[in-house]
Amino acid sequence: MRTTDGLTADGVAAARLLPPGGHLATLDRLTDLAQRLLSTPQSPVAVQVSLLTDVQTVAAGTGLPAGVVGAQSPAADSLCTVAERGPLVVQDARSDARVAQLAPVTSGAVGAYLGVPLTVDGGDVVGALCAFGPAARAWTPQDVALLEELAGAVVAQLELQALTVEFEASRLRWEMATEAAEVGSFDVDLPTGRLDWDARMQTLFGYPAGSVQSDVEGGFSRIHPHDRPALDQAVGAAIQTCGAFRAEYRVLLPDGDQRWLSARGRALAGEDGGAAVRLLGAAHDVTEMHTAREQAARLVETMTTGFAAIDGQWRLTYVNRTAERIIGTTAAEVIGRELWELFPGLEDTDFGERYRHARQTGETVEFEAYYAHLGRWFEVRAVPDAGGLALYFLDVTARRDDRARAEAATARLELLSLVSAELVAAGLAVEDAVARLAELVVPGLAGWCVVSLIDDEQIRDVGSWHREASLRPVVESYVSNRLDGRVDLGAVQRAWKTGRPAVIVTRATDVVLPTLGSEAARTSLSQLAPESVVAVPMTARGQITGTLALCRGADRPPMS
Repeated sequence: MRTTDGLTADGVAAARLLPPGGHLATLDRLTDLAQRLLSTPQSPVAVQVSLLTDVQTVAAGTGLPAGVVGAQSPAADSLCTVAERGPLVVQDARSDARVAQLAPVTSGAVGAYLGVPLTVDGGDVVGALCAFGPAARAWTPQDVALLEELAGAVVAQLELQALTVEFEASRLRWEMATEAAEVGSFDVDLPTGRLDWDARMQTLFGYPAGSVQSDVEGGFSRIHPHDRPALDQAVGAAIQTCGAFRAEYRVLLPDGDQRWLSARGRALAGEDGGAAVRLLGAAHDVTEMHTAREQAARLVETMTTGFAAIDGQWRLTYVNRTAERIIGTTAAEVIGRELWELFPGLEDTDFGERYRHARQTGETVEFEAYYAHLGRWFEVRAVPDAGGLALYFLDVTARRDDRARAEAATARLELLSLVSAELVAAGLAVEDAVARLAELVVPGLAGWCVVSLIDDEQIRDVGSWHREASLRPVVESYVSNRLDGRVDLGAVQRAWKTGRPAVIVTRATDVVLPTLGSEAARTSLSQLAPESVVAVPMTARGQITGTLALCRGADRPPMS
């Protein structure tokens, strides 16, 4: 393929008109005509068409030696390069200083020369139409006018062949592209309803090539009836406005299968610029894409992770079934609504901050957070997508609860191990060891506690402890007075009598205060302000020997 690098504007224009192989046979009749009209018995001439790029190419000729037509030669040796955008008339080449030194003259091949430029639209000179003979000759103004007239026909013929080559190349590229993409095309004459479509389009509709009816209704009768209204609406709007349309629809095939097609086209107005008279379009098979899309949709719909799609205005465009279950509503109730409206307070939480960060930076974010409105913990993955977000979320409340229980159990085991080690190492008497227990369980299990032993069906307090040193005297005062005049020992008595832990989950101060018989005990308890209490029976050799009362304030989770 010839490049145009380094050529002048004239050379570039000439390169475009070069015929394949260098010879354009349709020009031969023009050179034949020129030779017949310019030759005389005394002065026969040869005629040639030369195109000038960086070399001279003889595109056609009559009366030339064999092998000259289609050949190339140095441009510097050509008389055609001497002409300056006008006729070059040389009556005696051997005595004309302009051309006497050129090889065709010194060889004796050219004694007289007449050349006119080949000028294309835009003014570029692409070559010359020239006549020459071995003997000197006087050229007449009529000879010059004749050659100039024929030069116009030569340029027209060169332009025609260039356009033909370009059109054919474009057609081949189009055919190759449509073949590779499996694109079919159609053309509808709107006034008559006549349909013209190519073999590929017929194949897409399941027809053997050439067997399709030529009317629109007959040809398109295999379009799925559910898809026809939307297609008719899109095409109708294009015809009404002389505009474009796009549509996807299913084609019902003879074997019972169906094929998805994606089509686009345009309605064209008539010569008067009025109503549309033609509908041109193309379509290709998108069945695999639809199948993959449907499979992906089924996967998203049935996966155990919640999924929601959000557009650029924070509106929900899709939620799967798991998401419906988690948020406690249906897709129909949330699609199209703004995220912040649906979930009050979400915008000002960690969720809102992370979502905005993902949108602004284009980065995927993963986090775990608690949403109070639903009372649940969620593991979330937010992926920026087409100006919006794709949200994947999993309810991890149960997992967190399990983890918390496991951590609590581990902490209890560690505490029991510590208590056992401390008591063994101290070598204390039983009562002293039990009293020491109070110091070992605080603050691990509670904010403060009381240890009691049971002797002869009587409860006796033997130890207490508070995590804050300033409140330990208050606990001691409470312990010293809490049994005075008291008939109902509440949770402690239930643990003792049933052998099972007794729990006051909330408002423990309000529950215990009415049971106290001592004003001093009531004052101390009010200052200690327990929110929740659990009384645990202590056993030895199968017998209940005491209780451990664990108390927490409102600053810690309730006892359970």
